Amino acid sequence: MLVVDPGGLAPFGPAKWLAVSALVVAGAATVLGRPHPPLPRRLVMAWGAFLLVAGGAAAFGVDRVYAWTGTPERHLGWLTWGLCALAFATARALRPDERSTVMWVAVAACGLAGTWAVAEAVGWHPIALVGAGNRPVGPFGSSAYLGAALALLAPIAVGLASDTAATGRARRLAAAAAVAGGAGLVVSGARAAWVGVAVAAVVVAVMRRRLPWRTAVAAAVLAVVIAVATGVAGRLPDVVTDRNGGARGRLDEWRVAARVVAHRPLLGVGPEGYRIAFGRAVDDGYERAHGRDPLPDRAHSAVLDVAATTGVLGLAAYAALVLAVGAYVVRTLRAGSAVHAGLAAGLVAYAAQSLFLFPIGELEPVVWLLAGLVVAHATRTGREHPVPHGGKYRPVRVAGALAGALVAAAALVAGGLDVAADHAAKAALATGRDPTRAASLRPDQIRYRLVAARALAPATRPAVRQLDHALAVSPRDPVVRTERARLLLVQARQTTSRADAMAARDALAALSRDDPRNAEVLLRLGVADELLGDHARAERAWTRAEHLAPHSAAASVDLAVLYAEQQRWPQAERAARRALQRDPHNAAARGILERHGT
Repeated sequence: MLVVDPGGLAPFGPAKWLAVSALVVAGAATVLGRPHPPLPRRLVMAWGAFLLVAGGAAAFGVDRVYAWTGTPERHLGWLTWGLCALAFATARALRPDERSTVMWVAVAACGLAGTWAVAEAVGWHPIALVGAGNRPVGPFGSSAYLGAALALLAPIAVGLASDTAATGRARRLAAAAAVAGGAGLVVSGARAAWVGVAVAAVVVAVMRRRLPWRTAVAAAVLAVVIAVATGVAGRLPDVVTDRNGGARGRLDEWRVAARVVAHRPLLGVGPEGYRIAFGRAVDDGYERAHGRDPLPDRAHSAVLDVAATTGVLGLAAYAALVLAVGAYVVRTLRAGSAVHAGLAAGLVAYAAQSLFLFPIGELEPVVWLLAGLVVAHATRTGREHPVPHGGKYRPVRVAGALAGALVAAAALVAGGLDVAADHAAKAALATGRDPTRAASLRPDQIRYRLVAARALAPATRPAVRQLDHALAVSPRDPVVRTERARLLLVQARQTTSRADAMAARDALAALSRDDPRNAEVLLRLGVADELLGDHARAERAWTRAEHLAPHSAAASVDLAVLYAEQQRWPQAERAARRALQRDPHNAAARGILERHGT
């Protein structure tokens, strides 16, 4: 959780994923080869069912490559779910002292991440980010991810601080980590995480039938003071007033996600397919309210996200898995020690907040590792139905350990190349030298092709070739297709070639068919039509774009210019005035009105 690479283009991306992938596999290879109690049969069956359905969804999904490996930004393909299952099984094989070590490391991560977030809140900004807003992001690059991580870890620190069997020094260290993590959770402004922790507190109070009310009240008062002092308290009323990030925005997201599920209900669009299927599910209301900056690639609810990517079959299998693990969580909350109750409470908090966020690739393996610790603690001999296990399986375990070591080495190499490529991408954008080196190191990662295209611009033809390479990996990726179409349009305007204009229009028309309510695409499609002399089609595209982007003056200006050139002055005047309503300082709209003497 604490891995950060300041020298990379994405400081919180490749290096963190290298740690997640390589360490989970290496840890599994280390411990699964030795004799250990097997997982209960129902958990093995639940994991098997979910991975089987998710594999089918990946095989028939809309992105046949990233459905397995995960996109460079989200890393939540089928292989990540496999890592989660591996981490879950690994926890079962840990010895009691190793489980204790894992929990203490989690407490340390909580304290350090929380301290980082608080330091950011008071003015420390170790890594400059674009588009992160003014809320702390900690070692994650995202306030929402930071909140989710601390919601998971802070209850563990509280549990260890309450452990009467621990030494006084250990309890004080855990308490300090809990305070730091709690403060970091507050300043993150992550409302989903706040809800998760509140739900966990209620569940603990109900299950254990007791709660240290004085401590709880003191913690609540301190949280309110910190929230007011750092300005994040305003995030609460924003739930009602904020159209984009509040409750209304979340409901809009869920409405679109429900359409994605309804379109492919059985197996969904496949892991990482939501970004591709999103465009067809958007309605006019969503586009007018939110636009596409940034492009939504998650359903913003774990339930809907799983349903959209693996269908109702995947959702049923996932629900069975969560309920099976939930039985152990409930047992631990009711009768477990304070340490393990804190661990179980962290899982409850994370699960509750994920209902308003989505599964996070870098966190899910950690979540399932901790879930495996709960199962390992709560399992009682004689009450489970284990998978058959004995000495005759030793060759299989040894072979599995060797295979795991090879996979860990492969993950280390691939992750190392990704980190090197990330550094090369940053250097290419900063200096313009060797723009294709990053893509040559990881040709499967389309984001490095996008970086190369950006570094090669304004030479449009070499830039377009880089995007063609990206489409060979993910043919329907909307970001790559949009950028390629944009570059083709730029090229057509530069060369005034009819062939180039036709290529731009074909690319934009294909995009518009897959995403018919994308105002930006329609705006550019109108420009391509105008270059080809098809004024009627340009007018239709711009009229539609003007309706779908009520805060942009671009389509209104284009319409005004078109009408003026055709001497349709009443319509030109109305379009120019609409443009000025949206952008009072628009010089082109004012110029049209002045030409007509109005």
